[in-house]
Amino acid sequence: MKLLIQTVVMVVLVMALALTGHAADFKYTYGQVAYEEADLTVGGTSRDGDGFNMKGAYEVSGDIFVTASYSLWDLDPGIDVDIWALGAGYHTSLREGTDLVIHGDFGRV
Repeated sequence: MKLLIQTVVMVVLVMALALTGHAADFKYTYGQVAYEEADLTVGGTSRDGDGFNMKGAYEVSGDIFVTASYSLWDLDPGIDVDIWALGAGYHTSLREGTDLVIHGDFGRV
């Protein structure tokens, strides 16, 4: 799990650096599909698993966007988990290249 978190943080930092030059064209509309693997330890019990994830956002107006996500996980031994979330957010520019983003989700496992 620690390796997964470190990998996600590294990807976010690299993407942030890559997008710095494209900040003027930045939009809050996107779609993403991912395959994920996890090694979890809870209370001394280890669970391995993998999952499929879809996420997306759509910019409704100049500063409001909606989001949706769905994940399907298969954890050992034979545990299937469905996770979905719907949300909305607001963004406003604080200065060039920096936005304040407020976002909330309602989800179900």
